[in-house]
Amino acid sequence: MLDALNTDPTSFSDRIKGIALAFVGVAAINVVSGIMQIACWTHTGERQSQKFRERYVKAILSQEIGWFDTIGAAELSTKVADLTGKVQDGMTRKVGDLIQYFGQFCAAFVVGLYLCWQLTVVLLAAFPLIGGAGFFMITAITAAQNQAGDNYAAAGGLATEALGAIRTVTALNSQPDLISRYRVYLLDAMKVGITKGMKVGMGNGAVFGAAFCTYALGFWYGGKLVADSLDANCDPFAPTGSSNACFTGGTILAVFFSVIMGSIALGQLVPPLAAFFSAKAAVHPIMEVVERKPLIDGFSDDGAKPKEKTKGRIELKNIMFAYPSRPNINVCNNYSLTVEPGEIVALVGASGSGKSTIVNLLLRFYDPQSGVVAIDGHDIKTLNCRWLRSQLGLVSQEPVLFSGTVEDNIAYGIDSTLEHGVTKPADGPRSAEFKERIIAAAKLANAHEFISAFPQWLYTDVWAVEVSPCLEAKSSASLLPVPWSKSHPFCYSTKQHQP
Repeated sequence: MLDALNTDPTSFSDRIKGIALAFVGVAAINVVSGIMQIACWTHTGERQSQKFRERYVKAILSQEIGWFDTIGAAELSTKVADLTGKVQDGMTRKVGDLIQYFGQFCAAFVVGLYLCWQLTVVLLAAFPLIGGAGFFMITAITAAQNQAGDNYAAAGGLATEALGAIRTVTALNSQPDLISRYRVYLLDAMKVGITKGMKVGMGNGAVFGAAFCTYALGFWYGGKLVADSLDANCDPFAPTGSSNACFTGGTILAVFFSVIMGSIALGQLVPPLAAFFSAKAAVHPIMEVVERKPLIDGFSDDGAKPKEKTKGRIELKNIMFAYPSRPNINVCNNYSLTVEPGEIVALVGASGSGKSTIVNLLLRFYDPQSGVVAIDGHDIKTLNCRWLRSQLGLVSQEPVLFSGTVEDNIAYGIDSTLEHGVTKPADGPRSAEFKERIIAAAKLANAHEFISAFPQWLYTDVWAVEVSPCLEAKSSASLLPVPWSKSHPFCYSTKQHQP
């Protein structure tokens, strides 16, 4: 535009109209392509991150109980949300942003090199400063997010434990101590955040400082090129890029603004790159879990499923066992026990003597270091894990009810395939016959009477009424599915009744 004004002022208005119309066309294309870019990348990123979450959660749930003892189960819920959130951020529109800004950066410098390669090369000389500052900023962001993520996971685990045992916490007046411990984790995360902010601020300042120094250099050298070309009697009609073409104010400004647009694009590359580096750091602990093969896989179809009805003869032969979290302390030392079908056996002993450990070994939560646990003569290591656990019923000392209705909690314990061809619906309303089985299970567990007293019967939310504080109600509700299936030859209760 400047060159047109200097050479032919009468055609300036027509040139401006043509350029304005061209910009209108570019704007229309940009609107459509921008909407498609964000919509498409967000859609595909959400789908990928959803699959990623499913794989991660499935991998966690498939691990053996010993893995949870050593990994810190209370922190997992916080880690799942934090890590998968970072992965999602690195797979959605940030990908489109990276492609857009990288393309803008390359196109801008191609135009600059075509119009005036001398000025463009001089301006490029300052880019190592900008790139170094950006790299410093990205490194600081990645390291800080990893450290802060660990601190927030530990704080979330502590909060989950405290809220899950709020009655114990209140009874022991432990609130101040827990608040202090929670505050320590948050203070550590705060210190990491402050350090991150300082480093990011230094990097950001260095980026903009180098950019403005580049602008100063560009104006000085551009003016020198124009003056030198005029002194050398250049040809004003020579095509752009030729050796004897004049460097005009319009050419210098076009190159300068091309480099500015490329510089802006380079700066805009930092957020998506930071998201990618954060996602890369988050993927590593996720893939460690996904690729880990559990020692005892509850999802596996391997193992025998005896056709004959289970009688319930239990044998423990020369069991040696220590928990993974305490491998140097043997809980069972050459322990043997035989329980015949129909016997009622109480295991009595001091705390830590191995009473609950025996039940854990029967359910194959753990495998002993040596010895054999057998049911009806079958070593349980040779049996299918899901089939084995379907033959056992367990009511723990601290029963757990899941959020939802009473009906939902009973349905959780009914196998997906039952006798008489009735199957548990995966989703949606339950059939009348399936509801009859739920009611029958409640009656067999002697729970139907107190459930009928609830305001909404089976559809009562377990946390909406005084169900959860009642230990006997929770115990009965958690036992509901056990007596309904005829395949359960025995069930165990680890409740301790006080006289």
